[in-house]
Amino acid sequence: MARGFEKMTKLFFEMNAYDIDTRISNEGRVPLLPLVHVHELQTGGVVMSDDNLKVTAALVDHPPVVPAFGYRFDARDRSIVISGDTAPSDNLVRLARGADVLVHSVMYPAAIDRLVGRVPNAAALKESILAPVLVGSALKGIGLQALLDAFTRYLPSPADEAATKATDKSGASVEVVDETGSGDHLAASVAAPQFEGLSRIDQHRLVKAAVKERFEDGTIHALSLKTTVPAS
Repeated sequence: MARGFEKMTKLFFEMNAYDIDTRISNEGRVPLLPLVHVHELQTGGVVMSDDNLKVTAALVDHPPVVPAFGYRFDARDRSIVISGDTAPSDNLVRLARGADVLVHSVMYPAAIDRLVGRVPNAAALKESILAPVLVGSALKGIGLQALLDAFTRYLPSPADEAATKATDKSGASVEVVDETGSGDHLAASVAAPQFEGLSRIDQHRLVKAAVKERFEDGTIHALSLKTTVPAS
């Protein structure tokens, strides 16, 4: 963990002292504090490793937060990388090389421009989080097929139509077109094995359920759908 977590952990225990003490005296729970050991990181490297899991950290670029980290989790059957909030980062590219899954923060620049009208300091996000087109460029050629969340928050990117297309290893794919240029009305083509045996209506319901929150918070106002089952 980066700096500040030792203090945060101390304050957490202080805040919850009454509840923790009650559970120790009333329920026979073991004291929690001696079980928690905070290790604040300043540089990247292996965080922990045992027979089941290896965790590796890498410094990423998230101004004004220094240090900021991305993490890789190598288990027996797969490798998962979580970027944290970051601008373009060579360290993260190296960390993600050959991984099975990358969970990466991205932003939709046009949405930030609109947000600045209400929250002026939102402009700082452009310096600290990748746009989808940059994610695609950064990951080319490292043996990782990234599946960006084309619906929930950030895509499509008007900067590069290719950034609106994504696939994963299950054979699922999604392509999103911004029909208005504002990100408000999206047209999506989704092919997923999960659609097998479902009616077209149920396929659409499955997709719209996945993006329900984005309609509720106003990120998406309209979504036109085409759903298919991938060819085997």
